[in-house]
Amino acid sequence: MTRSTSGPSVELRLSASGNQYPDTHLTPPNPHLQTHARPQSYDPEDCHRRRRRVDHAGTPVKARDTPRFRYLLDPLFLVGCTAYALNRWLIKPQVGVEFIYYQFNDLWVIPCALPPVLWLHRVLGLGAPQAMPTSGEIIFHLLLWSVFCEYIGPRFMPHSGSDWRDVLAYSAGALVAGLWWHRHRWLPRRLWTPQP
Repeated sequence: MTRSTSGPSVELRLSASGNQYPDTHLTPPNPHLQTHARPQSYDPEDCHRRRRRVDHAGTPVKARDTPRFRYLLDPLFLVGCTAYALNRWLIKPQVGVEFIYYQFNDLWVIPCALPPVLWLHRVLGLGAPQAMPTSGEIIFHLLLWSVFCEYIGPRFMPHSGSDWRDVLAYSAGALVAGLWWHRHRWLPRRLWTPQP
């Protein structure tokens, strides 16, 4: 059954169900297909906040829930290098305190040596970019440098000595570094998130 409409000549066909659609090459709409309209409250910034990534340990974390690791620009790395240089060339020659002379610089082994190593890993594509050092990485390098500096080194360099207090200094520095690099886990966000 057909009928004509006013205006442009368009032939309409009445289907058995009573629905009408233009007699063109287009097929009638499929009632089983549903369009997924974007909600009116869609916020692109909110979707960006909800995106998730994975850290070194494979743990999913929200993209904005952790600070980025800045490698050679990390504040603790810069403070440690400055403290080492001041103690090495200015303070130690003038002060005869045993801790200052022997263990003070050992405190900065992990804070000052690990960032360049992880930066090299990033260059070689061995780690996730700008992800904070994991506990496993900190402990592994702590053990590695402790064995090398306090066990292997003195066997090949007679002028160096082995001291268990140096290992305690390495460990204390590693603990401070771990607390600083994972400050987002125990500090309020406003204390480590840059303010606009």
